[in-house]
Amino acid sequence: MRSCKISRFILLLMLLYLSPASASDSLQAKNVLLLFSLEPGLPAYDLIYANLRATLDKQTNEPINYYIEYLDCSRFPNEEYQRQLFSLYSKKYSAKKLDVCVAVSQGIESMLEKYGKGLFAGVPTIFIEFPSLPGQAPPYFRKPHTTGILMGLDLKKNLETALSLYPGAANVYIVTGASPTDQFFLAMAKNAFGPYEDTFKISYLQGMPMDELLQTVGNLSKDSLIIYMSYLRDAVGRVYYPAHALKLISDKANVPVFGMSDTYIGYGIVGGYMLSFERVGIEAGKMVLRVLRGEPPETLPVVREGMNLFMFDWRQLKRWKISENRWPAKSEIRFYTPTFWQANRLYILGILLLCVIESLLIAGLLFQRRQKRIAMRELQESEARMRMAASAAELALWVWDIHKDEIWLTPKGRTMFGFSDSEPINSMRFLEVMADEDRKSIRQFLKFALESGREYEIEHRIVMQSGDSQWIMTRGQADVDENKRPLRMRGVSADISKRKKAEEETARLRDEISRLSRINMLNELSGALAHELNQPLAAILSTAQAGIRFLNSGTANSELLSSIFQNIVEDDKRAAEVITSLRSMVKKEKSEKKPVHLNDILNDVLKIYSSEAAALNLKIETDLAESLPLCIGDKVHLRQVVLNLIMNATDVMSLALPENKKMILRTKVAEHGVQVSVWDFGLGISDINKNQIFEPFFTTKTTGLGIGLALCKTIIKEHGGRIWAENNPDGGATFTFELPVMKND
Repeated sequence: MRSCKISRFILLLMLLYLSPASASDSLQAKNVLLLFSLEPGLPAYDLIYANLRATLDKQTNEPINYYIEYLDCSRFPNEEYQRQLFSLYSKKYSAKKLDVCVAVSQGIESMLEKYGKGLFAGVPTIFIEFPSLPGQAPPYFRKPHTTGILMGLDLKKNLETALSLYPGAANVYIVTGASPTDQFFLAMAKNAFGPYEDTFKISYLQGMPMDELLQTVGNLSKDSLIIYMSYLRDAVGRVYYPAHALKLISDKANVPVFGMSDTYIGYGIVGGYMLSFERVGIEAGKMVLRVLRGEPPETLPVVREGMNLFMFDWRQLKRWKISENRWPAKSEIRFYTPTFWQANRLYILGILLLCVIESLLIAGLLFQRRQKRIAMRELQESEARMRMAASAAELALWVWDIHKDEIWLTPKGRTMFGFSDSEPINSMRFLEVMADEDRKSIRQFLKFALESGREYEIEHRIVMQSGDSQWIMTRGQADVDENKRPLRMRGVSADISKRKKAEEETARLRDEISRLSRINMLNELSGALAHELNQPLAAILSTAQAGIRFLNSGTANSELLSSIFQNIVEDDKRAAEVITSLRSMVKKEKSEKKPVHLNDILNDVLKIYSSEAAALNLKIETDLAESLPLCIGDKVHLRQVVLNLIMNATDVMSLALPENKKMILRTKVAEHGVQVSVWDFGLGISDINKNQIFEPFFTTKTTGLGIGLALCKTIIKEHGGRIWAENNPDGGATFTFELPVMKND
């Protein structure tokens, strides 16, 4: 037991000893040193550092120590100062392991080479500099442990932007100071603007004392503009922050001033195609992060692009009256100050809208009051006119209050339906006067109208007290509330008995004409039909005589006699089929539509017409689709249509060559139903006759009446189908009719 306690104590001491070191190792911070060549307080340095740090903070959670040193080389350019400064840095950072060094601005590399070999040996270094020549990186960018960012100034594009914004300029003045940094930017400007000296007068105001410079820029001609590069020191040794110097110059200048970087925005320049130190800081942060994660600096490509953008000061654009139409696309506008209207537009519009709404409400109430009076008067007049019109047109108007189950009818309606003037009417009483065979369909239509809210129309019969029936056409529609529940139903009814009687008489006459037409066609086929009947009858006679001979000879056996009698039965069936087909064509009976197979219709007609075709040396080919769906139709009428089309095709081929005397009967399933086609090889249909061949009494035959095709069109239309004709590409014509497929329900 005691040894166990000692073991636990030793383990606890080990944990206490090891834990801090482990935590320290896992949380050890990275060290990033930033070296700036000039003095502190420059906006460019502040922007680079702020955006570098923001980029790292956003993309990594690792702790990072940032150390910043300003070399102040512009104000202290002597070498002894620089030597002592780096000696100080060596002592200051001797105990630190520097993970990355970021060196910003010109000249630092030479100082690191002279004085910082011990401290910065092997330290990954990122140089951020302006290129001496456009796009050209210094040689030391290619040294081991080194990469960099070239802060390219597109001075040509900056000048072109300034000229596009201020197109009247003929004189361009370039302002720089007298420090080495200023001279560096002066050389860069001369290299960039040299090609423009033949087009514009370019003057360089370099190193002038500030007082003299201010007097000069305040008295320039109106066709001038200024491009400010840098002003760290004037000719007499006075030192300036570039942004503060710019403020003095732009306040005094009588022409627009353009600059080269975003740090100058807000100090009086209009803007231009500018270097963004914000973007420089972001790119530097990305590069530092990659180095901290272990990528060798020399493997990272030098960043040259993506750090310039169009940027302008809205106040200066307004000061120099530069139109918005001249601003480059995708420009960044800073210090935008909206007008009173722009700043308060929503409030102003809201107040105006409230005033307008209040005025409209008052006007609307007055107008509504007036319209209500007018509407009441017009409603009374409309009701009077409607009653008069309904009476003149012999229409019955009715309204059914569904919740109360009360039906209001006009006096004409009460007379039409056989109700007395004082008799109360509800839905049950209304249905009582309907014919028994129509009552179910009426209930279905009413249910449909109440559920869908759609208009309906139905023709039905009513039974009068005398026992006579009348045909009525009723049309109605339900009114619904906001929840789609029916409130009432309104409608109109009319007595259509006379029209129905006329339709029945027309149908009777049409059926009679159709029957006579069939008789006429059979009369034309009488010879062929006689031949068709003679064949089975002659076969029956010869077979029967053969049977008698076998019986008389005493040599007949039962199998032979059975075969003879079977042949007689088959021939009798053939004769019976022909006679049945003939009877169906001429029999006067009520039309009845049943499921039919169109292939059977064609085969029935061919049995009748085959002999006629043989007599005329006419070849009939069939191309009948298998597994055709059923259609609903009258077999007699459909046979009549097919026979009529076949006989018409035979007539048009009467003068054709023997090899062309043929027709093709075809069936197929189409998109909207089943199609039957009769294809002939005659002369085709002329363009003049194409649009009228289905018209009544139109014929191209010398002996024709012109009712055959018209009757075919009527029959097919009654079956819900369509019929048409078209010429064949290789001669002849095709007549086609289409019937809808029978629905399963």
